[in-house]
Amino acid sequence: MYALIACSGCRMNRIIDLTAETSACPYCGTGIKNETAAVKFQSEDQEEVRQALLSLSGPVPEKKVRKDFDPISTLAYRFDHCADPEVKLMMLAEELTKILGSFSAEDIEEIAPGKSKEIIRILSAECIISETEPGRYRA
Repeated sequence: MYALIACSGCRMNRIIDLTAETSACPYCGTGIKNETAAVKFQSEDQEEVRQALLSLSGPVPEKKVRKDFDPISTLAYRFDHCADPEVKLMMLAEELTKILGSFSAEDIEEIAPGKSKEIIRILSAECIISETEPGRYRA
């Protein structure tokens, strides 16, 4: 036998198995003795109790995934917020290579305006990037 109850701790609706002596709320952890719970609905069919719960709380919303995800904007944000200069430059080169295959000074300008020549100079000197064709680089 299953029952729909409201948790005495957080007031969230939940399902309990009335054949068990006690249960704990999955939301707040409050424990109860099942025989003393204030039952809103009960049935031997667990699916019926689930449907009752659904009618009280509505459908569970789907996780929203942004369809306009822009990896360059994400990289720019991570680049701006990275404190370690070495990690910052390594991340920039590796991520641009993953995203674009090969990248140019203009691609770096989108992320670090006015710093592309210096960044390319440092990355080349440290052998982090190589020039695959004139003006195109890879990590």
